[in-house]
Amino acid sequence: MKLKWTAVIILCLVLIAVFYISKEPSDDIQEIPEGIFGKWETTNSKYEDRYFNITPDKVVFGVGKGNEAVYTLAGIQRNTEADPTLFTVTFEDNNGNSYEQSFYYENSASPVLRFKNQNEIQWRKNDPMKE
Repeated sequence: MKLKWTAVIILCLVLIAVFYISKEPSDDIQEIPEGIFGKWETTNSKYEDRYFNITPDKVVFGVGKGNEAVYTLAGIQRNTEADPTLFTVTFEDNNGNSYEQSFYYENSASPVLRFKNQNEIQWRKNDPMKE
């Protein structure tokens, strides 16, 4: 009897492992280029002390005077039908409120990010040597 239960437990564990291995990646976080990650800044004087930083688990907005608004990254959607590629980032605050920010990403020798609602403003990666 003990051997039978051991076999049942092992079978269950194998089935669980197969389920997790074969599980498709979430639609909320699709494969994205590494170039998206990092700190983005603009030369536009209106946003002189502002920045946008995206990491694999956080979204951070530099909101001026050394202050930051930090959110948990919940998902990234990629629309390759747009040219340049349109990304929509979903992020959450500590209270579980969900927000979205869409931007166009131009992957080139000097990548450019443009927020969908401010397409005329170019954001570029901060030089990592300065940090």
